[in-house]
Amino acid sequence: MAPSVDIALVTNGPEDRHLVPAIKKWRSEPPNPHFSGLVGRVYETDSLTSAADDLRRHPDNRIFVALGFGEPEVYQVLDPDEIAARRLSVVIRSPSAERRTRAYPSAAPCESTIFVTAEDPRHAIRKAVVRLAARDQVAIRELETESELESYFRLRYQVYREMGYIPASRDYPDDDRTTVRWDVSFTDRMSRPVGAFLPGGRMIGCARLVNVVGREVPRFAKLIRKMIWEKNDRIAYRNFNYPERIEDPYDILSSFRAYRRHFRELVVNNITNAEVSRVIVAPEHRKQGIGEALVDTLVAMAEEKRIAVLFLGCLENHRQFYETCGFRKLDQLNCESFTDIGVPAIAMQRWLSPTTPREVHA
Repeated sequence: MAPSVDIALVTNGPEDRHLVPAIKKWRSEPPNPHFSGLVGRVYETDSLTSAADDLRRHPDNRIFVALGFGEPEVYQVLDPDEIAARRLSVVIRSPSAERRTRAYPSAAPCESTIFVTAEDPRHAIRKAVVRLAARDQVAIRELETESELESYFRLRYQVYREMGYIPASRDYPDDDRTTVRWDVSFTDRMSRPVGAFLPGGRMIGCARLVNVVGREVPRFAKLIRKMIWEKNDRIAYRNFNYPERIEDPYDILSSFRAYRRHFRELVVNNITNAEVSRVIVAPEHRKQGIGEALVDTLVAMAEEKRIAVLFLGCLENHRQFYETCGFRKLDQLNCESFTDIGVPAIAMQRWLSPTTPREVHA
């Protein structure tokens, strides 16, 4: 369990004070399962100086919430260097539109420590709690070595096999003697994988950002090919090879044929896009916010690459999870047999940029 996160609430008017009781209730009535035990002390005041002084008397891992104040006022009591050194998250609800808000605050540990919102700050505070909790438990980053990629493919297989997400056409036969089995696909040639690592180095979560077919990420494609050759794994080799016939730029589109028209419009308008997939957390580490931090990390990576829109396919019962990361269900885009595993699914999408960005190369 991650250390609890303290919240300092500074209000500057009655229009914001109604939020205080709701946030305080997070201690006894968590808004999400993984919030249980995460919110510690909630300190309330109407003075920025008092809140800053209180913050300096207590341990780090805090969220400083200034409701009804502008950024200049906050920076008079909290220096940006101090914010970074103390591992703070700062949520500011400005009384004016002096700075536009991010529509979806992020729980990615790599994100900036400061959130600014001009709307309901509760979403930004919730994301800050998840981000601080995840950062205390795991390191989330892009994979780098052969051993990390091996752990990644093994984790994918173990979890997906148990959940029944690997179709028979891609699985190992029951009589196969391969002792270390991998979930690997030709789409891994086009992917940027990330992992969630415990302090000792064990990977307990993963996810990937997938380009369109043919736009390979050379350093991963070459390394995975080498690893499969050395492993002498005929099933992994078969799955990693390109299929004889490719109809769709993403293999997932074969499940959502109605999405093809929408995808063509993205291509015609030169709108860069990518897929979020293989979001996995080991069973014993679930409901701790790690999955949300993984997805938000992929979003941050996509924004850095100037990708305009992300999409994904998931089971209906995962819809609420992805909605917390800013994805929205695409109307009339359901499928009865998701990626050949025979279960219904939905398609979701999130726009990252309101304008068409430049083309992105791997």
